[in-house]
Amino acid sequence: MKPNNLGKVFLVDECRKITMVEYIHRAKAKIKEALLSSELSVFNTPIDFTTSTTGFGGIRHWFLCPVCKDRKGVLFLHPISQEIGCRTCLGIEYRTQRYKGMIEEK
Repeated sequence: MKPNNLGKVFLVDECRKITMVEYIHRAKAKIKEALLSSELSVFNTPIDFTTSTTGFGGIRHWFLCPVCKDRKGVLFLHPISQEIGCRTCLGIEYRTQRYKGMIEEK
């Protein structure tokens, strides 16, 4: 008699599976949690994180703009002032907004 054999033959269906996909998924969740609970500092500017729930019960992660404290998916570093913030706070525009209605030379 073997140590795992108690006189009964067990089926695969009766045992809990441990898959690499499940293990990696749990590890990613722990890494995300650790990252979001830590404080990010870019050019001596602290940047906070926040989350929101999606319509299907998921979680979406956001930066908090250091200037206006709104949720943002992207922050920018201003090329002159070296300030970090969102597009609105830094007053930066996309090229297509700037030349809207004008013929742009190439």
